This record gives sequence, structure tokens and C-alpha cells, in this order.
Amino acid sequence: GTAGAVVGARLSENPNFKVLVLEAGTDAPNTPAWNVPVYAPQPAFGPEGPGLWRYQSEPQVGLNNRTVAFPRGKVVGGTSMINFMCYTRGSFEEYDRIANITGDQRWSWDNILSFSKKVRT
Repeated sequence: GTAGAVVGARLSENPNFKVLVLEAGTDAPNTPAWNVPVYAPQPAFGPEGPGLWRYQSEPQVGLNNRTVAFPRGKVVGGTSMINFMCYTRGSFEEYDRIANITGDQRWSWDNILSFSKKVRT
């Protein structure tokens, strides 16, 4: 999916590396339900179709031992294809809080921002 594409792009910045990114799954079908990607536990492919990896959590004590569906996209584009292809980064307060909690200023907003901006290019 998109995360693999980002990792592949970053690795390929080194001229000593050759990178091949492979993806499981197929192109999303050209149907009205897939013209706008939508997160849904049972998308247009149907409950047993090839569009999702149908992961589930272990039984959760705090949920009366119920399991939680954790679907992941098994199409070109990965899970981003089924969850609106959204990208966001945290606020500067969040990164600065992480830096303060860990005692590692490399996680501060000022230090992480240049890496966040690289994702867009």
C-alpha cells in the first residue's frame, strides 16, 4: 500500500539500492462502489471476496471477550484504498509532548517536520 510505496521511495534515494515494491491483491474493481474508496468491513467485493485481509483481534477482556474486526486492504493501494486514502500528521503539540515524555528531542515538531514534508513529495 501507500506505506510500502513510501518506504520503497526512501530506499531508492540511495543509488546503491535497487527497489521492487510488490503488493498482494488486484486492482479495485471498476464499479460504482469503488469509484470513491470507502472504508467498510464488507466492501463491494462481498464478505468472502478478495478485497480484504480479514484480521481480527484476540478476544478482549474489556469487551466481554468479543473480538474486533481489523480489516486491511488486499488491493493495489493497500488499506489506504479502503479508508479514503487519508493522510494526516499530528499537531506540533503532540510531537513536542512525545519529545518531552521520551526525553528525545528528535521527536519534537521542529525536528520531525522536515520528514513529514518529505511524505508529500
